[in-house]
Amino acid sequence: MILNTFNIKIHAPKAPKIKEILWHHPLISWIKCNSDGAARGSLGNAAYGGVFKTIKLIL
Repeated sequence: MILNTFNIKIHAPKAPKIKEILWHHPLISWIKCNSDGAARGSLGNAAYGGVFKTIKLIL
């Protein structure tokens, strides 16, 4: 009500949509690789990571 009194408009950002992703173990003789990375601009900071997984072990 106070904001309306002073004719102040607020545009709240929309919440990001969350998407559930299911991960399944690889087949017995397979190795699964999951990786991801992020960068801040073309010359900015960057990072990456990954994991290799068999049906029983994380490599």
